[in-house]
Amino acid sequence: MMSTDRMGDLRDTAPEADIDGVKYETFRFGTLLFTRIRRADLKPLVSGWAARQPAPSMTMTLTGAHGLTESRVNPEIQAAHEDADIVLCDGTPPWLGAVIHGHARQVDRIPGRDAMREIASAAADIGLKQAFIGGPPGLAERTVAGLELAIGRPIDALPWSPPFVERVDDAYADIVAAKLGGIEAPVVVWIGLSTPKQEMLAERLRKRLPHGFFFVAVGAAFDMYAGTRPPPPPIVSRLGVEWLYRSFQEPRRLPARYARALPVVAIALGVAAWRRLTRS
Repeated sequence: MMSTDRMGDLRDTAPEADIDGVKYETFRFGTLLFTRIRRADLKPLVSGWAARQPAPSMTMTLTGAHGLTESRVNPEIQAAHEDADIVLCDGTPPWLGAVIHGHARQVDRIPGRDAMREIASAAADIGLKQAFIGGPPGLAERTVAGLELAIGRPIDALPWSPPFVERVDDAYADIVAAKLGGIEAPVVVWIGLSTPKQEMLAERLRKRLPHGFFFVAVGAAFDMYAGTRPPPPPIVSRLGVEWLYRSFQEPRRLPARYARALPVVAIALGVAAWRRLTRS
């Protein structure tokens, strides 16, 4: 997104990434700007980016209620999302915000596993290298195997499980950047470290590797393609209640997280509705 400081900028839209001549606009939900983009736009976005010589490095984040809540209390997480080129609606609340704003025909709700499948397929079609960074030893390799099965073609992959850290700092980013720096660009880099570590790492990596890398923070999509966490049934995804399904999967962790997010989401939806009414 724009490099200007938006912490106090409450505009509903702002100029977004310019990829191969295509400008992607944004809409505001809560404190974050989300990209007005459809699922069908992801493949041409990747091919358009790779065609640029040299391809400037980009970051893509996917967030929903949790990312919105964490961004309100952690300036580093806020900055990581604000500095991303593309921010997808990985969750029902921001997508509802898009609908309220009047962008229903321009925005899809795109879960991480769907974004991973579309982008990985596009990258494989044009022969791009794809690096998979995250998870305990062996998870990245299983993720590659599951994703290859999903897209029906092989992936030129570099799977790697970096050392576990509680917090992403500059020293950790230096280690990952050194690993990636030896790969011939352009490269799609999948980061699955959970929020907010993956978003903060993507932001730091782009500064260290400014050309030829497309960093995508996808989190739990690694586990779903690796088979360690089953994806929700299709009906659950269509109804937009994946949060409820996941709560039953992780009852000790997720219900409390969603309870904290509820008032944040309610306020954001109310503000979006008020802005729409006053604009009308």
